[in-house]
Amino acid sequence: MEVRRAVLAGHRLRIHYAAVDQTPRWRTVDPIGLVTVRDQGYLLATRSDADRTYRLSRISAARQLAEPRTATSLRPEPAGATRCAGGVSAGSAPIVAPLRSSPGRGPGAARRGSGGTCW
Repeated sequence: MEVRRAVLAGHRLRIHYAAVDQTPRWRTVDPIGLVTVRDQGYLLATRSDADRTYRLSRISAARQLAEPRTATSLRPEPAGATRCAGGVSAGSAPIVAPLRSSPGRGPGAARRGSGGTCW
């Protein structure tokens, strides 16, 4: 999977993503890690200096770019947040990303003990 390779290599990623009720479009993101919650996979990334979460099933195409990602972690983790180690290349320290979302939606549900898993 190209998304996972980009996370592990620490490279920027170009994804063709369809947000809910929107036409798919290309976005360039800085991948941080991958997480699965309730059998659904998500890409944790930053884009334009903002934290983003992308549902893997809504990514129709992905291209790893040659340039390194510009983000090394998501914003500082809030108190009590679940920590998730993202994929890293050999010799690097784990990347820690907080899982945040609206109640009952997306990866933030892992914080409530719903079986979230990090890769």
